[in-house]
Amino acid sequence: TTIVAERLRHAIEVQASQAVRTTGGTKITMSFGVSCLSLGASDPLDLVDQADQALYAAKEAGRNRVGQWTQDGLRVGQPIDEPELVGQGHS
Repeated sequence: TTIVAERLRHAIEVQASQAVRTTGGTKITMSFGVSCLSLGASDPLDLVDQADQALYAAKEAGRNRVGQWTQDGLRVGQPIDEPELVGQGHS
């Protein structure tokens, strides 16, 4: 899930500003928060809460990032360039 979110984040950063004519040179970016059922969510609302906490951690870390709920707590990665994403496994 983190790789998918990172690919979306990168695509938005690279392509959205060019596609939206009214941005006037403003850079469009996106932050994501992800989690998965295997990390202890007791119900769907708990899963959403985990992803929401990961999203806020991503925003607090500087925005334009992917935050991930893990068994060890929240983790926020640095933005990855597309060439680094090519060839990585899907999750």
